[in-house]
Amino acid sequence: MSRLSFHLISDKDNTSGTERLWNFTNKQSDFVSMATHQIKTPLAGLKWTLKMLLDGDVGEMNAEQKEWLQKSFDSNERVLLLIDEMLDSIRIDEDKFILSKKEVDIAKLFSQAIQVLDPYIAKKKIQVLYEVNPEGPIIINADAEKLVVAFQNLFENAIRYSRAGDKILIRIEKETGDVKVSIKDSGIGIPELEKSNIFSRFFRASNASHFQEKGSGLGLFIARGIIEKHGGKIWFESSEKTGTTFYFIIPTT
Repeated sequence: MSRLSFHLISDKDNTSGTERLWNFTNKQSDFVSMATHQIKTPLAGLKWTLKMLLDGDVGEMNAEQKEWLQKSFDSNERVLLLIDEMLDSIRIDEDKFILSKKEVDIAKLFSQAIQVLDPYIAKKKIQVLYEVNPEGPIIINADAEKLVVAFQNLFENAIRYSRAGDKILIRIEKETGDVKVSIKDSGIGIPELEKSNIFSRFFRASNASHFQEKGSGLGLFIARGIIEKHGGKIWFESSEKTGTTFYFIIPTT
């Protein structure tokens, strides 16, 4: 039987409880992965039960009943998303993040990823400006499904920390042997002293936590992992209260 070791946390210890939980041995990480899978199964079943109720498949409900069911459905979706993020981060760490590559149009893929977030964009009245240079298909050899996850994590991050009515500029450029993508927002920015931690697992900048309570702190960690697994690199420029631009490059072959 493996033994767990504990240490006392002083008031000066800045490590979050979630981050301390992650500092397990490999065997303990395997346990977390297995337990997470086991938790996901009943939650997935609950999702479809709630969906059937919301769709009226088992009888009509009044507006108040639907409202409460919708809140339950949304909460369940957030937990399922968090589980998927945790599993992805485990696979990235343990080099089990397998890519299934094929030729895809990165501009088209990005456009499809953005459409999923249209309700979120409309709710915050964000103006999205989209530039592709050159116009037309930009073909790369990549895992489309996993790249969509990276795109959505980065783009949702830009929406989340933008103010209502802000603009987000997305630019896709073809360079020699590479594709360069940038996502520029005019949101709250990243504090200078916290920039070195921005891609760390579970890390959220202090102003981000105050501006938007929700967030796992896994999105950027996963986005970096996916892009680096494709042989690319990711970086950013940011100024607090002015905005942030994330850049990444992916080889075309």
